Amino acid sequence: MNEMRASITENGGRLFDSIPKFSSSKRVPARKQIVVLPTMNNNSEKRKETAKCLYARAIGARLRSVRWVRESLEKNRIMENDGQNATQPTKLNFQGTSFLLLGNTFFQDEFSNLMLHAGANTVMTCGKMTKKALNQALKRAQEERNEIHAVVIQSSEKLSREIKSALSESRKIVVRHDWLTESLQRGEILEFLEYEVHL
Repeated sequence: MNEMRASITENGGRLFDSIPKFSSSKRVPARKQIVVLPTMNNNSEKRKETAKCLYARAIGARLRSVRWVRESLEKNRIMENDGQNATQPTKLNFQGTSFLLLGNTFFQDEFSNLMLHAGANTVMTCGKMTKKALNQALKRAQEERNEIHAVVIQSSEKLSREIKSALSESRKIVVRHDWLTESLQRGEILEFLEYEVHL
């Protein structure tokens, strides 16, 4: 794998070990980005998608297999087709939308970055999982005139009674973050209904 990485850079490619931080002024066109799919587990029929795969789906970049990379390097040109992966992600249009994320710090950082790459106007975070932090974020959104379309919560997080009370009082739609990941995987913005959290 290290040899393949070295060959990519020697041939003018640039490698990113993590998802680029969103910047409206320094955006690399999706057509110039290729995300390499993780290899299939022998015991699994389905390839597990990483955050980088979701990123590719968020911006409409090409998803290609490790085999495709090797063949492109061997032939000294970027191959048009990938026999192991025929999928071309469709960039979703989240423009004009604003969301508030609720979960641990890693979740908030990673998913706010993904949603901005997908075109969301504003993605706000709470920082801490407390009623005070949530109310402050909601107040800030109101002051900045950001109409929150939904509060997206980390599916694995257990909400305290105080958090549930604050969310209920806000009258905002609350959905599990599976809504975002499955929207990206299917290439369409899904309805909230199936993912809505009833407080």
